[in-house]
Amino acid sequence: MSEVDRQVHDLMEIIGFTEQLSTTIQGVFDEGAIYSIIEREFKKSGRYTAIVLLLTGDGLKLKFRLSTMASGPVEMAEKVVGARLMEYEVDLRRSKLFSQVALEGKTFLVGLNNILEDLLPLPAALLIAKISGLGKRESIMTPLYKHGKIVGVFATSSTELGAQLVPSVKNLARNITIALERADEYAERERAVREIRSLARFPSEDPNPVLRIADNGEIVYANQASNDLLAKWERGIGDIAPDRWLELTAKAVSSGEGQTAEVELGDRVLLMNIVPVPGSECINVYGSDITDRKKMEQALKDNAESLERLVEERTRELREAERLSAIGEVAAAVGHDLRNPLQAVVNDLYSVKTKLETLPASQQKGAVEQSFVETIRKIEQQVEYMNNIISELQDLARPVSPRLTETDLLALLRDVIASTDVPANISIRLDAEHGQEFTKSMADGVMMRRVFSNLITNAIQAMPSGGHLVIEAAPRGENLSVGFRDDGVGMTKETLDKLFRPLFTTKSKGQGLGLATCKRLVEAQGGSITVESQVGEGTTFTVNVPLRK
Repeated sequence: MSEVDRQVHDLMEIIGFTEQLSTTIQGVFDEGAIYSIIEREFKKSGRYTAIVLLLTGDGLKLKFRLSTMASGPVEMAEKVVGARLMEYEVDLRRSKLFSQVALEGKTFLVGLNNILEDLLPLPAALLIAKISGLGKRESIMTPLYKHGKIVGVFATSSTELGAQLVPSVKNLARNITIALERADEYAERERAVREIRSLARFPSEDPNPVLRIADNGEIVYANQASNDLLAKWERGIGDIAPDRWLELTAKAVSSGEGQTAEVELGDRVLLMNIVPVPGSECINVYGSDITDRKKMEQALKDNAESLERLVEERTRELREAERLSAIGEVAAAVGHDLRNPLQAVVNDLYSVKTKLETLPASQQKGAVEQSFVETIRKIEQQVEYMNNIISELQDLARPVSPRLTETDLLALLRDVIASTDVPANISIRLDAEHGQEFTKSMADGVMMRRVFSNLITNAIQAMPSGGHLVIEAAPRGENLSVGFRDDGVGMTKETLDKLFRPLFTTKSKGQGLGLATCKRLVEAQGGSITVESQVGEGTTFTVNVPLRK
């Protein structure tokens, strides 16, 4: 048999073993009997061993509930610790493996020698593992639950265990949990039956309603609390949501299993537990007043909703505070950047003035005209640069209120392209589908012009050695989609993650306001802007604007 065949065979064998064991214990309603069956079946298997340890009342220790380990290693361990195995307690405060399973709910695949080292002093653990041969065995440790809480640890070991068998062992532990919970429920029903039988001999001082009802609906017994409640309510038990009541009663009698229902009696809410009486057609009904609990639950729900609203409001405030903080950083950066072009303007004016003052009077007229033309051109460039900074800062700082009007976005795109200073080594191609979606779109033309202009300028700057920019515009469902695809230098993932953040820029001259502003302008119109890029392969910005009729 090949190694793969052997592993498949081992896997199928343990799956069959755990499924058979799970099926066997599901029909047992006594906790002690469940553990006895587990112990019997593991011993009978001859291949697998099992231990079950349960938490003590203080939740700080584990105590053995069953063990199918061979007697030789067990006796050696008992001599080392000076106590019988079933009386030995594992202190979770000193344990590494067992504490993580019992307190944190973890599942482990470890060597059995690791478990021994967790239970016993290290020299003794190593000696036992070596003499007994247990160190060659693998173990799977997993928590045991009951009613949603960890109550102990289940561990099984074998020379054939591996990671692929962990799900089967965890599934077996879940089935043990189900069996133990059913045993608890059965024990509770038996207790209820014993109580009712004692009530049949009457006196009961139980403050909660207790009833026995015959199959014809007649109340054959009611304690004082029931009588007081029914007298106050002025109706019979059958009037408690009749259809639902009959359904639950019939189900309890036919299945032999208890049923539960919440019942409103006037201003009170009762939890009614319907329990069939063995050997008769009667049912016993236990009522518990849960009015205060229901009120508390409603109060908690109301408080949770109020807290949620408060959190939302606080989140908005924090976001606004972050925006104002960003604006403050922007203002500081802008103040620095505005000083540079302003200083250039001052220098140009001073230079012209100095030249004019040093020239002879006969030469000053022509020189003045030439200097003024060149100076005015430089001043206009610097003023335009400053104006762009101020516009972007204003857009970032103030609330955006778009004025949606019927706008021909295709014509707007063509106009922006025509008015852009495009270098000779860069070509721009506009691919657009014609239709009413372009000529009758509802958008803010001023805002969209700024967005388109900024994205085209960015694309040109991303192709310092020249390239191609393709702009594709077409309706996509309920949106108008405009894509700007360049074949420039591209961007890294780290850059993409920060791209729309105010003040973030990869340019030597820039404030990082343009794309942040574009995003705000597009989103204010109910649209979106996304970006895809790879280093060396170019970048694509996609603007989606809702189409409105």
